[in-house]
Amino acid sequence: MEKIGIGWETVKSGELKDVGSFSRPMTAEDERMLKAVIDDTYEQFVEAVADARGRQKEEIYPYADGSIFTGRQAYNIGLVDTLGSFEDAVSIAGELAGLGPNPDIVRERRREPSFVDYLTGGMKFMEKISDFEAKGGPALMYLYQ
Repeated sequence: MEKIGIGWETVKSGELKDVGSFSRPMTAEDERMLKAVIDDTYEQFVEAVADARGRQKEEIYPYADGSIFTGRQAYNIGLVDTLGSFEDAVSIAGELAGLGPNPDIVRERRREPSFVDYLTGGMKFMEKISDFEAKGGPALMYLYQ
């Protein structure tokens, strides 16, 4: 950024308000604070899984290391109750909620583009989002118009 003459000025109300900003190097204090937040969040996650599964935290730690599992692997180590499809999950959730095995499903309705979208190029953005969805879901993307 310096090569092309772009600089940064940060106005903040506390020492750590810009933690994680790419406009300055991370300090030891930044790192300590972020590590404390990450460690606490990790402990909350392990406790939540242990409580939900009726297990001790020590039994969960070996699996709570960032690893990913297939459904069958998660089932075999007791991290999920059953395997099935989306429809199976809806049926089970419906039964648990007392709505029966075929509850109504509310789905998001796709917004129709407005006249303003056409004028401002918003449709191009929406087309890119549609392409993204058609490719199968989550991905890191940078959309530039």
